[in-house]
Amino acid sequence: MGMQNDADRREALSRAMRQSSGAGGRRGMGPGHRYIGSVLFPCLLFVALLCGGMILWSYANHKPPFYVLVGDRSGDSADGEGQEKATGDGQEYRTDGMKELSGQVQIPYEVPETVRVLLMNSDFSSVYHEQLVLKGRAGEITITPAALRETFDEVGEQLLQEGFLLESEGERYVLRPHEADTEGTGQGSGRLRILSISRACGTPSYRGCLYLYMRDDQLILVNELSLEEYLYNVLPSEMPASYHEEALKAQAVCARTYACAVMENPRYPDFDAHLDDSTSCQMYGNLEEHENTTAAVEQTRGEILLFQERPVSTYYYSTSCGIGSDMSVWQGFAVEEYPYLQSRSQNAAHEALQLTDDTEFAAYLTAEHEDVESAYPWYRWSCQISGVNADTLYERLKERYQVKQESVELVGMDTLQLQVNELPHLGRIRTLSIDARSSSGCATCLLIEGENCSYRIYGEYNVRYLLCDGETTVTRQDGSTAVMRTILPSAYLILTPLLDKEELIGYSIVGGGYGHGVGMSQNGADTLAALGVGYRDILDYYYIGTEWKTPN
Repeated sequence: MGMQNDADRREALSRAMRQSSGAGGRRGMGPGHRYIGSVLFPCLLFVALLCGGMILWSYANHKPPFYVLVGDRSGDSADGEGQEKATGDGQEYRTDGMKELSGQVQIPYEVPETVRVLLMNSDFSSVYHEQLVLKGRAGEITITPAALRETFDEVGEQLLQEGFLLESEGERYVLRPHEADTEGTGQGSGRLRILSISRACGTPSYRGCLYLYMRDDQLILVNELSLEEYLYNVLPSEMPASYHEEALKAQAVCARTYACAVMENPRYPDFDAHLDDSTSCQMYGNLEEHENTTAAVEQTRGEILLFQERPVSTYYYSTSCGIGSDMSVWQGFAVEEYPYLQSRSQNAAHEALQLTDDTEFAAYLTAEHEDVESAYPWYRWSCQISGVNADTLYERLKERYQVKQESVELVGMDTLQLQVNELPHLGRIRTLSIDARSSSGCATCLLIEGENCSYRIYGEYNVRYLLCDGETTVTRQDGSTAVMRTILPSAYLILTPLLDKEELIGYSIVGGGYGHGVGMSQNGADTLAALGVGYRDILDYYYIGTEWKTPN
């Protein structure tokens, strides 16, 4: 049910009650009114008990009661990149750390103790696993859906001998290290080392327990553990452990807050999982725990950022081009709902910028600035594409259409009425151009004009994906190179078509930064930390106007 509909119903009910009480006061109460009163009182008592129950339920699940915030959209799920919407409209009054709106008080947000992470397969291409292979006390043990279904008792006995406990919970199974086991199950005591998953660290090991779901004769794996222990394995996977202490602490608060925000609207409700372990959420278990990153988690234990009493969408990325962006770099987000994410220069001035024009952004990108990250290799980069393959562009365009139809527009037609195999081929590519930019200069729309038809592609990620040919060599400002296999480093770029007479033979790109540019720049945070800036000031710099929540 929608928030506004609830508000309308509440207002209608309130108005009706005011009219009813007003009429009773003027007319007095006759026999008919006494009868109505005798019926109305139990009804009102039932409504009061129901609302009270919903308050307790909402608090237990760390979600705002549906009636607390008129216009609040924190419970909406955003489509495409990103997850949550920030708390919406309404006049606020603060009383003893609690938020009040129209005379009603919201219970303060409490950080959850546990998190449930869906583990993807080795190349992060699927949530399904054909089997689960564990490292046991004496050797390996393999679990398949067929074995769970047909010989559960035998599998459980075998697992017990290898140091694990397996239990059946209805349509799912739960696997835990045996409490008495102190060796053989992974990296240290009480870990689950999964041999059937490969990560950058090799074979990953996981704290907590593992829930197994069966779907289409395959397994879904969900790791449940404490939120703080989850961060032990997020931080080294998301930021080098060699970074300065205050940068690591800023990253710890970012990662914790981000997880809390996603838990407001879980990614995988069918499996009771909040998020996954890929870059679409936060990398988890890709690198082993490190004492530096674990210390950063412990030194900030329980700390998160709030905006209007809800967890902030603490997006972060590698390196800026000298500008931080607002949410307009992604399609379908209302910028005003994220006032703490702004388009600002990343230097001492920290000023708001408007670089929607190609000429203005080109001038900015080629000028010298004293930005926080101006010494980093990815601060500026360039590449050149020779040849434009219309078939490759067409196939990549269809891939993005399958992910999100709204991100692909067939110029002059209603694309949403078409199946993916009905999208017309471009034919020979005539030209490529940036059709729209955000206020930070980020390319948010790519226009591809072909001899048969033309397409507009929306969203910074899609622009980076379509312009990368899979073998693009990018030269960084220090002269070093890197081959980009999937997407370009960023969409903060100037695109120049290369023509032979009127034939498009390629294009050159000058760009800056690495990542989407929204929220905290990790290299920027490390630079600020090196200058002596504390982690709280670092986060206040990137997430403007947010508030801190610390453990009691």
